[in-house]
Amino acid sequence: MIPIYRPIETVRLVLRPYKRADLPFIPALIGDWDVARWLSRAPFPYTDQDARDWLGISRRIRWWRRGLPYVMTRRDDGAVLGGIGVSFDDNEIGYWMGKPYWGNGYATEAVRGITERVFNRYGLKYLWAGVMPGNDKSCRVLERAGFGWQGTRRYRLRDGEGDVLYYRLERDVWSE
Repeated sequence: MIPIYRPIETVRLVLRPYKRADLPFIPALIGDWDVARWLSRAPFPYTDQDARDWLGISRRIRWWRRGLPYVMTRRDDGAVLGGIGVSFDDNEIGYWMGKPYWGNGYATEAVRGITERVFNRYGLKYLWAGVMPGNDKSCRVLERAGFGWQGTRRYRLRDGEGDVLYYRLERDVWSE
């Protein structure tokens, strides 16, 4: 299935496809260790070349066939806040938020927005997310968005394999 890749608008956010103009913002936000330490596979330090590779046409086309990667932007001024996406390979949702934007509810709003899109438009039966142990803020984001903790799960990480906290949301218990 190749998804229809349209922006998602929430009260304060626009989740939209990445574009080249986003390039300077991505390494500046992910390059902060306080952000990168919670990302399972993002390289650190995160360089301009890493961002160029992420935005590269061949990688985007492969991703678009398998899921929906979005950049999170603030509706009122277009500021790049972070990223979010869903993989249709295994129904995984992943997200990251630049440190200057933590604590404003943006991540929860983005998770709710993309959840609504994939449940309503693509009919997925469930979504799941893995959280690095110790990332209590991300656990709260998922819980506020309706996900429930299920235990731990083995996962591929930046430096091999390890356990992540496993959260899941079933479509039949989700409410808009």
